Amino acid sequence: MIAVTATLKAKPGREQDLARAVQALAQKVRANEPDCKLYQLARSKHDPTLFVLLERYTDDAALARHSNTDYFKAGIGEMMALVDGRPEIKLFD
Repeated sequence: MIAVTATLKAKPGREQDLARAVQALAQKVRANEPDCKLYQLARSKHDPTLFVLLERYTDDAALARHSNTDYFKAGIGEMMALVDGRPEIKLFD
């Protein structure tokens, strides 16, 4: 099992836009990637601009397939326009 966390800080005033963009991507992931077992956005209780995207895949190949989908590539571009700074991505076994 491979787990991924992506910590995202929304640009001021763009919090809802970022949440919608991630949720739209999550719907596509859930509909098309059976080897993705979790794709869930969580928002900080203390900082409304701070989000963590929690992902879980059956293996490295499933994560690689996810990263190469057209909808991921389009979605990440949209999300990056709404994020303040670079996301912090961490991988776990």
